[in-house]
Amino acid sequence: MSEETAHPADENVRAVIKVAIAGAVALAVVLGASWLVFGGRGGGDAPGSADTTTTVPGPGPRPDRRPPDYAWVDRGQGVVQIPIERAMERVVERYRAPSHPERQEAP
Repeated sequence: MSEETAHPADENVRAVIKVAIAGAVALAVVLGASWLVFGGRGGGDAPGSADTTTTVPGPGPRPDRRPPDYAWVDRGQGVVQIPIERAMERVVERYRAPSHPERQEAP
């Protein structure tokens, strides 16, 4: 009576082993592809290990660009480009409340 009979539990173990092998192969493929995409470009340092800090310019005038001067945007329509400071002055002049006559103090 040395005959072995297959049990349903043996089939479940085989299925688990097949799934584990398929998962390991899939993981190896994904890791290999990510290495090719992100790390295998010439033998340099790993991504993120180099100093990749950048300086973001803050608000205000940029030293590498001069402010725009007067220029025509649409000569036919009479539209011009003017420096922003001058444009703000013109808006204030246009909408400024009329001056109040100076009050005379009683003698």
